[in-house]
Amino acid sequence: MRFGFLQVTFYSSATRWAFSRSPPSLYPLPHPPPFPPARFLRRTTLFKSIDLLCNENRLINISPYSPPLKSSNISWFRYTTYHICMFSVHFLIYDMTTLPLALLAPDGVGDTFGGGGDYELFLGEMRHKYGVPELLSRMIWTLELGFTVYNGMAVMYHGFAMFSIGSGVWCGEEWPKLMDKPWLSTSLSELWGKRWHQTLRVSRHDTSLTES
Repeated sequence: MRFGFLQVTFYSSATRWAFSRSPPSLYPLPHPPPFPPARFLRRTTLFKSIDLLCNENRLINISPYSPPLKSSNISWFRYTTYHICMFSVHFLIYDMTTLPLALLAPDGVGDTFGGGGDYELFLGEMRHKYGVPELLSRMIWTLELGFTVYNGMAVMYHGFAMFSIGSGVWCGEEWPKLMDKPWLSTSLSELWGKRWHQTLRVSRHDTSLTES
């Protein structure tokens, strides 16, 4: 049901863009796409509709909801390789941080296929089977969960950016380094609200594009 709701909201946004008499306009890119087919595609209504599916909650480079993108001297190749490297690093860290759970509780919270498990039962097993105090298990679980969630979000973000920029359709400036250096965040609200949640959150219907 949730998936169906998301599809309806996504498609309705694209439909509003495609058939609106006064759709929002895009600012010119800092530099043209590297491939001629991508340049042609970005001028089409089809691209603008599809782009809105990914960009409705970010509103990056859409007039008048955000400022124009600033040009950088970084090439298309460097942007692509950067996101490939970051995707690989975060994926490796994600795999390493989930490995202990897969080894300690393969049929419970560490189920590789996401079967889930009883958290309290996991704590009991750690206490009786391995002699780990419950408080220490909870502390380790909290750290484990934090590393897993952050690196999982970074894997998704850099994965999307890797394919989007690599295709030549999107430029690197449209994918800022939101998931880098989380320790520089001024608060948890800034980290979650501005870096991740506003970038890849589920679509909402009450956006400023509703009247377009």
